Amino acid sequence: MTPKVAAALSDAVLRLQGRIDVVALRAAVVGGNLSVIEGAAGSGQIQAILLGDPVLLHGLTRTTTLVGEEGASVLGQVTGLNSSFNRFHPNVVLYARTQVGNLVSQIGQDVKEAIRVVVALGAGVGLTPVQQARAIQEVIGLPPNWAQAPLHFAEELRNGQVNASRLLRTPVAGGGSTPQSLRYAEELRRGIAQGKHLSPEWVASQQSRYSKNLLRRRALNIARTETMRAAVAGQAESWSQAVRQGVLPRTARRFPIVTPDERLRPTHRAIPGMNLNGVRLTEPYRTPMGPLMHPPFGPLCRCGEALMFQHGGRRRFL
Repeated sequence: MTPKVAAALSDAVLRLQGRIDVVALRAAVVGGNLSVIEGAAGSGQIQAILLGDPVLLHGLTRTTTLVGEEGASVLGQVTGLNSSFNRFHPNVVLYARTQVGNLVSQIGQDVKEAIRVVVALGAGVGLTPVQQARAIQEVIGLPPNWAQAPLHFAEELRNGQVNASRLLRTPVAGGGSTPQSLRYAEELRRGIAQGKHLSPEWVASQQSRYSKNLLRRRALNIARTETMRAAVAGQAESWSQAVRQGVLPRTARRFPIVTPDERLRPTHRAIPGMNLNGVRLTEPYRTPMGPLMHPPFGPLCRCGEALMFQHGGRRRFL
């Protein structure tokens, strides 16, 4: 479901960008009032657009349901008892709605902060109101710490520079692989060699393209994290339902699992050692970030959890 959720997020933001009244946004930039600029940029509309998107809610609900059903199936095979997953349980629907609500609230706040970053930077480097308005429109949907990237990218192009490492960190539209990013870098170098970087229109078009690539990357990052969160929720709900059905004992304990490679964050590496005896089904894990109920323990977290319980006189692990 990750690609569908990512597409729903990026499409919703692009719809909002397309609705912005550019003339009104330019006038707001000239006025310099942040609240007016935020209103003209549609900062309050992103929440309504995302909350009204059926694909986003369906994607997360479907993920929770699929994993919950699979979890019940595995439990039934291991215990030999009849274990079923109730996809219509209020917890399933409520969790997805709450998850979408939290996500929408965070994105809405990010929009406001990103606008403030662009306004401050634009004033500092002397961008015209037209340039600032375009930059604000294009960073809608990006986190604040990415908001400066399109402006820096455009400045590099105007100076005849192509920062290949920046492009490698930013997947291009249509797949986002390293070869595509390298081809995009070569395309920019050819444009600079032909003197296109001296054209404000060419720089603006490439800045817009780069911003869209950032947006797709951000949408995919969110989708990966939120579908993982929905999957873990489905697994946890299947365990809770199994306890109510008498399939799992209430003494079952959860254990955090990490992916032990070079990408593992030190804070996440420490979590298994902080929970050597596991935790109860309703108990949060101890982590360096404070008590956390379930993974993911942060953006793009790949951590999971396992279950240990007694059945038939034997200790079982799932």
